[in-house]
Amino acid sequence: MAKPAMKAEIISTGSELLLGITTNTTADWLACELHDLGLDVGLITMVGDDEPAIREALAGALQRSRLVVTTGGLGPTPSDITKQATAGLLGREMWFDQASADAIRRFFARRGRPMTENNLRQAWFAEGSTVLDNQVGTAPGAVLVTGDGKVVAHLPGPPAECRWMWTNRLQPWLRQRLAPDVVIETRRVLTIGIGEAQLAETLDGILSNNRNPRISLLAGTDGVCIRLTAHAAGENQARQMLQQACADIAARVGRYVYSWRGQDLPSMIGELLVQRNWRLAVAESCTGGKLAARLVDVVGASQWLAGGVVCYSDQVKHNLLSVPERTLSEYGAVSRQTAVAMAEGAWRKLGTELAVAATGIAGPGGGSIDKPVGLVYIAVAGCQIRPAWQELRLTGSREQIRNATVLAALDLIRRELQKQHDEGDE
Repeated sequence: MAKPAMKAEIISTGSELLLGITTNTTADWLACELHDLGLDVGLITMVGDDEPAIREALAGALQRSRLVVTTGGLGPTPSDITKQATAGLLGREMWFDQASADAIRRFFARRGRPMTENNLRQAWFAEGSTVLDNQVGTAPGAVLVTGDGKVVAHLPGPPAECRWMWTNRLQPWLRQRLAPDVVIETRRVLTIGIGEAQLAETLDGILSNNRNPRISLLAGTDGVCIRLTAHAAGENQARQMLQQACADIAARVGRYVYSWRGQDLPSMIGELLVQRNWRLAVAESCTGGKLAARLVDVVGASQWLAGGVVCYSDQVKHNLLSVPERTLSEYGAVSRQTAVAMAEGAWRKLGTELAVAATGIAGPGGGSIDKPVGLVYIAVAGCQIRPAWQELRLTGSREQIRNATVLAALDLIRRELQKQHDEGDE
């Protein structure tokens, strides 16, 4: 049986969060990272730039949890008051860290920008703080240990700075001090084609807080992630536990798993293309470049992604991809015939071994009884494969339909490449 997880809370500060100007994606990401350390995040709080409100949130969190992580409020403006609020709550004086001040000056000097004196507000810390330097921004973070052994950690608000500081500074600090006698190993198993509710029902019996490894579900943009966290005395034992848990999962939902090692769809596609020495072309109508953008996010995509065409109008479909006018007039732009013709035109015109195409009605208008909003066709074709296509009946907003189309297209590419890979091994 797993030992009880330590409690943690996240407090995100900033009036822009409460006003809806900024979406608090950092807190969700941070909660997952804390979970991987064996810490249960019991509460995520958002609070405005108000010192009494921040103190109240901190006080409540410290009563409930062993670790409190704040994000935001470390900048140079008068509204950045997270450290001051913490010092006031704990009854500590503020002190000036010369090393942090020098680092801030160097940051501006490297960029050839003048530094205003208010930036040095970021070099003040509550007494007893361990400073966490920031190599991608100006605001250093901090860690404080209270008199009763609880921990308050301050991270910057900007996502890139927060993630860098967590990964390179706070996470190693926590690993060393919170559970030095326990090895924690994690794994992300990625699924597609099954919803979170159905997955939870199918895995009923092994989704338990008392199980070791702990297994939890997280719905995301590329399907549902199954997160496994094992606590053990050594690395080999932890990995064996994860291997057995994965075997249990495979027995129930293995056909929905596309990655047992947390590799996302675009990265898998790139890896499979490189293995075959193939290149990919993209033809997009309703997705308007979103599919190509997801592929370009992969480092090294230039090795296997040749390019793409956004062919929104019938004229562009015909002129650039040679989709026959008869196909467009007889079957329409949203049809399996047009999707296949777009894919075939893309690989021929761009000189690749494989191409993917997407065409559909994203709404909110443009639908009909025969072809309603949400009707989408995706297809793959290539010089060495038979064309394959899929009809989708999607629901939701325009953005949701477009995003779902991208996901389905990525999975269609992945399945075709995996089939080619498996046939090659026979």
